[in-house]
Amino acid sequence: MTAARRFILAPGVLAQASLPEAILLDARAGRYFAANPVATALLRALLAGADEAAMLATLRQQFEADEEVLRADVLACLDDWVGRGLIVVVPD
Repeated sequence: MTAARRFILAPGVLAQASLPEAILLDARAGRYFAANPVATALLRALLAGADEAAMLATLRQQFEADEEVLRADVLACLDDWVGRGLIVVVPD
């Protein structure tokens, strides 16, 4: 995982992260995605401007999980959101 990667919501995507279960709304496609507790924490960190390393550190503090499993899950979730067009990588 590259520590420098940061993400923002893609144009046309809205997020509600103040609820216990965050929601991503893709207004372009008229679809929404509910986030589980780990994805909710990840989304909150993303919205706060954290890079991947900071997101992982935040999740490590909140959840008991094997480091490598957590790292793989974070990367998989971010890659899934990028693939769905929900978030985009911020250029350096």
